[in-house]
Amino acid sequence: TQQSGEDPNMKTYKLPIYALIPLLFITTNHAKAIDTLKKIEIIGESQNERRKNKEEMFYKPYSKQIIDEKTIREENIPDIAEAVRDIPGVNVTKLGAFSRTIKVRGLQGPRVATLIDGIKLSNQGLNRSGAGETGMQDIANVKSIEVIKGSPAVIYDPGAAGGVINIITHKAPLKKGVGLKQTLGYDEGYDKKKSTTVIDASTGKVGVRFSYSNTEARDYKISGEADKNLAIERSNIMNTMSPTFLEINDLGYNTESLYARLSVKAGQDGIIDIDWNNWTGKDMTLLYGAPTIDEAILVQYDRMDRNSHAISYRKDNLGKFSNLNFKYSKQSQFQAIGSNAIGVKLNSEQVNLVSDIYIDDLIVKVGAEIIKDNARTLVYSTQDYAGVFTNLEYINNDWTLFGGARWNQWDTTQKLLSGTNRVVAEQLVGISGITPPKNTSAPTFAVGAQYGINQQNNISINLNTTFRNPNLLERYAFGDRIGGGIDMKPEEGKHAEILWKYLNPNLSMTTGIFYSEFENYIWTKQIKHLTNPAGYAACINSATCDEVAKEDEYFESYFKYYNSEQVTNWGMEFDVHYSTHQHEIIFSSSFNEVKSNDIFVQSSAQPIDSNISYRYEFNNNWHPWVKIKGQYVLDLPKVKQHLGFDPYSLFSAYAGFNKNDFIVSGGVRNLMDKEYRVPYSGINGLSRTFFINVSYEWHSSND
Repeated sequence: TQQSGEDPNMKTYKLPIYALIPLLFITTNHAKAIDTLKKIEIIGESQNERRKNKEEMFYKPYSKQIIDEKTIREENIPDIAEAVRDIPGVNVTKLGAFSRTIKVRGLQGPRVATLIDGIKLSNQGLNRSGAGETGMQDIANVKSIEVIKGSPAVIYDPGAAGGVINIITHKAPLKKGVGLKQTLGYDEGYDKKKSTTVIDASTGKVGVRFSYSNTEARDYKISGEADKNLAIERSNIMNTMSPTFLEINDLGYNTESLYARLSVKAGQDGIIDIDWNNWTGKDMTLLYGAPTIDEAILVQYDRMDRNSHAISYRKDNLGKFSNLNFKYSKQSQFQAIGSNAIGVKLNSEQVNLVSDIYIDDLIVKVGAEIIKDNARTLVYSTQDYAGVFTNLEYINNDWTLFGGARWNQWDTTQKLLSGTNRVVAEQLVGISGITPPKNTSAPTFAVGAQYGINQQNNISINLNTTFRNPNLLERYAFGDRIGGGIDMKPEEGKHAEILWKYLNPNLSMTTGIFYSEFENYIWTKQIKHLTNPAGYAACINSATCDEVAKEDEYFESYFKYYNSEQVTNWGMEFDVHYSTHQHEIIFSSSFNEVKSNDIFVQSSAQPIDSNISYRYEFNNNWHPWVKIKGQYVLDLPKVKQHLGFDPYSLFSAYAGFNKNDFIVSGGVRNLMDKEYRVPYSGINGLSRTFFINVSYEWHSSND
């Protein structure tokens, strides 16, 4: 990708990663029998963890799916968004090699809350793609990902009408020993090379975990390379006159991630964690706003940063309190469009306290959080949030009753930077103006019940409300997007869900139907003003003039945030999971349909999307395995987009093995090399491409 000049403020970390490769072969001499026992233990732990996850999901009266580390590693999943793509009700749209839009039950953006270890990953519209900030979390540090839909949103976020993506990271070890893991990978689809080094160590009372990842992706290999190259060429021509022009060469990106965690035992069953995380991205090209790439807008981000620091205290038991967790975190996100451009920065501070209380058959979860977000551009704005919540689960014979409530308070202010010319600032902000403080408060609720038909079947019903205050971009945006201003109303939703679940030792099934009603639904629409009436009239009357191609000469256009009234969303989800020691079959299918008189909102509907996979593991000391995956997407319900939509089917194959301390996995995506485009995407999907990963993992023996 295009390399920009060095930025003196840019923090980079150059480590001789490949120099560590010889260390991979310096290991302690383990007896062969001990090594075999360790492998059996690891496999057994993985199977037990999956069984535990299935049971947890079965007994909860709401929707919850878990993606474990084994799946992430086997399929060489590049980021959080791709990891959750196969979950029923989740749809992912690619905006280039890096950025993704995540929809849950057809809902996106702030309606999908993203958390890392229970702490919200603040966005405030900084990343317009919706949950795109998940790309700023290195997946090498991810242990598992939970996708929670429905009523539990009251615990995590008052506006999470779609759902919650909770990312669980690896803890620092507290079992005495030293470990090293080195992973090298290549992915042809993005011409991507990635190196990850993880070092952990523990004295038994103090543990540390350190990881470093470097990724260089030079391209995004799609079917229709000619269209892609033409779009890049056109974008470079259009942007040449910009003072911040940065030439676009491809749709790739470069990233570095440096992560450290220190854990210390504090008294009986207490642990203090200190986290430090720095993620840096360069030369990142994103695609916006069109159903075809030849109409799309390509935006070059010279730089993206995410820095976070956190300290937490967790304790298993404290009097009547269990699973007590107190955490303070401070994070900042920065992005700059073009070369040396004025950037957009978001600073966020959060305090979070949560705990469980067990009283006989009653489980009470209580918590509180305070969030302070500060967004800076040519003007800047702040939003302070405070919330307290409680959630109850009561188990009585065949019934599990569920209920929760949250009180929410927002204080929003738009200010001027010191020394800023007020008149100029007001002109830049457009219709929003410099506004007085805005205070909003509201409760949200959830109730539900699960009835156990027998030991293998249960049925649940859930009802909940959501209340989403406009984020800072939606309220105060200026430039190519105009915020709704101080009068923009909060988005309110009412939601219902019915679920049936089945579980036996080898088979689990879930099917559900959901329904939502929204008032003051926050959305965007394009507004055009005719600025050259005479020229436009002359073009229409000319036999040789193409008024569509020359539209920019006659119209001024921008996107406006607004409230849409009376929006409904409904859909269905189904998944089945069958597994034995050697075989695993997974099938899932989902769709949602949005109904509204507003034609702009109707593009949230997602057609029937079905996924199936089969995995077989051989009985061999090398533990070889193979996996086949298929996807079929229909045009039902109808995809409402310009130029229509073509249904498609895809097939991919994966394989791997692990021997001693080595793990190897690889695969081929899009086996039939089919040209396809996911709904509402402006870019084709990957052509037939392969990937391969090789990992070496060593841990000292302390038995």
